[in-house]
Amino acid sequence: MLKYLNLSDIKFFLLGCLPVLFYFISHLSMLDGSVKFLIYALVLGFISLFLFLFSAREIFFKLEYKRSIVLIGFSALIVFVYSWVFPPLYEYGVDKVYYIYVVLLLLSYTIVCSFLNKNTMTGFIFLLFLSSVFYCFLSVFLGVDENNARKSSIGLNPTIMAKMCIISAAYCSVYIFFQKKINIFYFVFLLFSIFAVFKTGSRGPLLAYGFSFLLLYLVRNGISKALNIIIAIPIVYFLFSKVIQFLPEDLSKRYSMEAISVEENSDDGDRVQLWETASDIIANNSWGIGSGNFLDYSFIAVPHNIILEIGVEYGVLFMILFSISLVLSAIYAVVALRKDNSFINNFMFLLFFMQIVNSLLGGDLSIQAYLLYVCMAYFLFSYNKQFVRYQSQLRKLS
Repeated sequence: MLKYLNLSDIKFFLLGCLPVLFYFISHLSMLDGSVKFLIYALVLGFISLFLFLFSAREIFFKLEYKRSIVLIGFSALIVFVYSWVFPPLYEYGVDKVYYIYVVLLLLSYTIVCSFLNKNTMTGFIFLLFLSSVFYCFLSVFLGVDENNARKSSIGLNPTIMAKMCIISAAYCSVYIFFQKKINIFYFVFLLFSIFAVFKTGSRGPLLAYGFSFLLLYLVRNGISKALNIIIAIPIVYFLFSKVIQFLPEDLSKRYSMEAISVEENSDDGDRVQLWETASDIIANNSWGIGSGNFLDYSFIAVPHNIILEIGVEYGVLFMILFSISLVLSAIYAVVALRKDNSFINNFMFLLFFMQIVNSLLGGDLSIQAYLLYVCMAYFLFSYNKQFVRYQSQLRKLS
């Protein structure tokens, strides 16, 4: 069966999912024995279903035009089954665990595509876009919680919802501004996606999107085009001031200049305090304190910085290795974009740096961490593939 495995595609997604799955498994000690057994049974069932699907792929995927529909439908079915029995982990809660299902959906789809030797990246990006669109509609059209204007009526976590909504804005902006294709649908949905983020009252995803888009523009066009950005700033500020007028007073106050700061940028408390606490723990425990134990030192389960989180839980060595990998991935992302100015590279570049900013300011370890690891693996492997191809060409010339 391994002969059907397309390693050139699947490695991006396996490397992306393994750290997240490892994080979940390492936190199983917080659950009682019966729940642990249930999770293990579900994992075995999950694998068994895939093995059955792969062995009978000629039956399920005989007609080419039905293939994508069956793939998405089967993946959605797996997520639906998980949604009934997969318990929210201790530090997530019901309002966050729904976003783990998006990870499962993307993961199951990409693994199946890889075994079928299909273009996984294209399908992955489009499915991610559709997932983001779904959350945009939830953000805009669902009612709000009576006690918290940021939360929807079904209690979804507003910060993670904003991180999902901003992905469709990134997709639309890459299509419009960098593919040079004027499409009224993508332009309208770009505005719709940004408004959906505003509706959540979250500021971090907007900051991540703005910074990453600016970086993408400069990498593509050079510093000489920076004047265009300076001209655009007052226009963006004018539009920003108009949009917040349509928001409830509780949300509009969050976007005032007085409210925007690192210290006040979290409903849970002072981020600087979290970072200082995490730094002290790392200084006194160079080998880490284990998974999920940050709550013993603070008022929240994670320090809202993925580098510090790794240092706190797994020690200085893993923190340094991860930091080096992150820096190398960022360098390779710039190199890959300059060598291949394709839509996929543009979108993955924007998505990657958005996840970097979000991960340095946020504590979510489901969809955010998954996308960060996928982007890191994508640029590391794509750069190495180009390097090997370049070396082989040099040998032929010599």
